[in-house]
Amino acid sequence: MQKLLCVGTILPGLLLAGCSSLTKPAAFAAGSPSSSVIAEAQALQAQGQREQATAVLRVAAVKNPNDRELRAAYGKSLLNAGQVGDAERVLAQAHTPDRPDPSVLSAQGVAAAQKGDYATALAFFDRSLNLRQDPRVMSNKAMTLALAGRLPEAEALAKQAAESPDADARVRQSYALVLAMQGKGDAAAETYARDLSADQAAANVALVQKMRRQGV
Repeated sequence: MQKLLCVGTILPGLLLAGCSSLTKPAAFAAGSPSSSVIAEAQALQAQGQREQATAVLRVAAVKNPNDRELRAAYGKSLLNAGQVGDAERVLAQAHTPDRPDPSVLSAQGVAAAQKGDYATALAFFDRSLNLRQDPRVMSNKAMTLALAGRLPEAEALAKQAAESPDADARVRQSYALVLAMQGKGDAAAETYARDLSADQAAANVALVQKMRRQGV
């Protein structure tokens, strides 16, 4: 199942989708010393300039080694850039056991899942969800369950996440992906169609089904 991570380059909704933007740490406040730097990095990333966004955050984090908001944003940026090992190191220093940040815990879960360490990833997601119920984190946990071969559990959780009032398109498309991974093409297409055209929905389902037949 590890190879299914490559679908993330084609279909939305896999683990990195949850980190495609520099989400603000729980302690983030407008006007804080780190706010302008994080806003600048967000703007760069929105323009597709991921390397520049990471560089801006790296410089700021080095200059402000005790600023956990900057460290959290920098770690997420590294993760989004595929630098998993560096991201893990930075994220581990972005919060403390007595003051855990649910968004950082979720990012640590994504990093572990990207390495194929699903047990550790699930533990991080559970800790995050214990602090704050977030459909994006639920979706990440569901995708990790799917990648670990626990598809029925993944479907149940992905459905719960997709039905949340706070669910976004990527959360719903993750649910559709889990359905398609189980060969439930009609249900997957119907779910995809909530956010995609009929042709796009059909193409996504066909791609996943083709990969299933090929054993990818």
